[in-house]
Amino acid sequence: MKPLIAVVFAVVGAVAVMDAQTQSQGRAQRAQPVVAPVPDPPAQTVSGCLKQSPDVPGRYVLADATQASPGQTGGSTGTSGSKSTYAIVGMIPPDVKLSQHVNHKVELSGAIVENTKIDVRSLKMVAANCS
Repeated sequence: MKPLIAVVFAVVGAVAVMDAQTQSQGRAQRAQPVVAPVPDPPAQTVSGCLKQSPDVPGRYVLADATQASPGQTGGSTGTSGSKSTYAIVGMIPPDVKLSQHVNHKVELSGAIVENTKIDVRSLKMVAANCS
């Protein structure tokens, strides 16, 4: 009879250990936060004069810039708001050669960040000079 009692205690103990491990794993899985992907902000278009940054060597700004109305591109046509200066930030796509367009009027498409910066996705030259 003693061997049977020992077997019963061994089985009960094994089941209790497995149950504790399962509950512990469930708590660990529930404790992990769910991270949802953050969507990219919609692209906006601004038109202005591409200049070297007066404050940071090797950086660029879009001066005298106006933001295009939704669905509009083409320089001053379809623009809204007052003129602003945007610092150009972020990872510039390899096909966008800012240095080749200094003192040109350009349209930049990208995400406006903090109302003073633009994360450039594309560039279109509008005119060979800023006037």
